Amino acid sequence: MIGPVIELVVRIGVGGLLILAGSAKAATSVSWRVEWLDSYQLLPHQVLRATAWLLPATEVVVGAMLALGAFDRGGALAAAAVLAMMTLAVTIALLRGQQVSCGCLGKLGTLISWPVVARNLVLIAAVVWTAARGMTGPAITEFAPAVQITIIGALAAALSLLAYRHRTPEPVQDPSAHPHAHAPTEPADLPFPQLNSTRQAHR
Repeated sequence: MIGPVIELVVRIGVGGLLILAGSAKAATSVSWRVEWLDSYQLLPHQVLRATAWLLPATEVVVGAMLALGAFDRGGALAAAAVLAMMTLAVTIALLRGQQVSCGCLGKLGTLISWPVVARNLVLIAAVVWTAARGMTGPAITEFAPAVQITIIGALAAALSLLAYRHRTPEPVQDPSAHPHAHAPTEPADLPFPQLNSTRQAHR
């Protein structure tokens, strides 16, 4: 009996965190997300804007899949993959000595640190455990795949619309044209700073 309860706590807890993280990012301006992603110095400039759009939606969808137990182990494996990808990016940045925002909750995120990596590893382990045992707690796996997709899509659309209504307005200047050209009127939209040496090296 305790197994399904722990599973449900993990699904709702981690899934809810992913939904919250995605919604918080969606509420920021695209230019802030582009600058935040670029501060990690991992992606080519050509894909920054597309990633800035896709990442929040991915977090919301995957979080909803995990929380609702969609596609049995599929939702848990997808959540573990997203968390692992983010943890890898943070680990690389830490090894480089960079000081950047984790972006966990958009602009409310803290600077990356090894405790952030440790926390993510615990979350990944919990989600992998859930995937390994399968969905035994309350879940929508009993519905047909088309119904599950509809439920996840409707929930993700509603959350995205809510975040969109509270989004940060875009600056007049588009930083995607030159990732290091900031709009002087939007200091609050800048991510946490990284070391000057690493920024100069990236240029």
